[in-house]
Amino acid sequence: MIRSVALTAISALAVAGCASIDYEPVPTPVTTRPATPSQPAPVSTVDPAIYMNAPRAPLMSQLFVCSTSASNIGPISADRASLVYTPYISTTAGALLRDPTEGACLSSGFGWRSRGENGSNHTGIDLANPNGGFIFAAADGVVEHTGWDGGYGIVVQIDHGRGVHTLYGHLTDVNPALRQGSFVRGGSAIARMGMTGNATGIHLHYEVTIDGLKVDPLNYGAPQVLQVNQSHDQPIDAAPPVQPGPRPAAPVEINQKPDASVIETPGPAVVAPPPPQPPATEPLQITPGDDGWAPGKSS
Repeated sequence: MIRSVALTAISALAVAGCASIDYEPVPTPVTTRPATPSQPAPVSTVDPAIYMNAPRAPLMSQLFVCSTSASNIGPISADRASLVYTPYISTTAGALLRDPTEGACLSSGFGWRSRGENGSNHTGIDLANPNGGFIFAAADGVVEHTGWDGGYGIVVQIDHGRGVHTLYGHLTDVNPALRQGSFVRGGSAIARMGMTGNATGIHLHYEVTIDGLKVDPLNYGAPQVLQVNQSHDQPIDAAPPVQPGPRPAAPVEINQKPDASVIETPGPAVVAPPPPQPPATEPLQITPGDDGWAPGKSS
């Protein structure tokens, strides 16, 4: 009995003491193992033959928008074609493909995008195709990086020289022949479109960086166009028709036939007589003996 009372008293004192003692935190063990990424890049299981037999990049003459309500798509025509699009971007490193896909529409442009009460700065353009397709190197260059890159998902980054770089994001897989430092030819297949990372649909996030500054891949190096005050809900109409010139004079109408008796019929042509000719000269008559000469007579 006495023993149990003593143990109870000791336990109460110990509990009361824990509340007033500040214990130093236990040091965390040091480890040399790298931190596990939030989403590691999957091991490539792509058949190399897929890329060996891939087509070359097509040259797109037009770029259409996916929706007229998309952000930062710029001026468009009545059939939703971008009016600032050209096939190439002119840079100090040479021409870059403005659309390095196998076929896509513009789902979002470069710049600030409002998302409800918040927004974000979109540093590239999004080219979407629900069927995916190959992604091509915009120009000759050296591979800087391939693999997982946070919200970009699986990416490929290429250095084209002279401060020009391109990035291709949200890829589903990458050409297994690509390694850091690999040289790639412009127009060759480097990856396939996907929706890895922060993506809600299958598309390519395409970035162009020049001298450390991210530029608009749709407008950089594009020809200047006339900006019109017209919303995308009302596409730009066709050019107004040419105004017609002055109307030609009305033809004169003849309501009465001419009188045939008044019309004089021309007579036969009068031939002028030839001018008088001078009379012919009579031949000279020589009579033998007039001058003392006669045939057979010698002088």
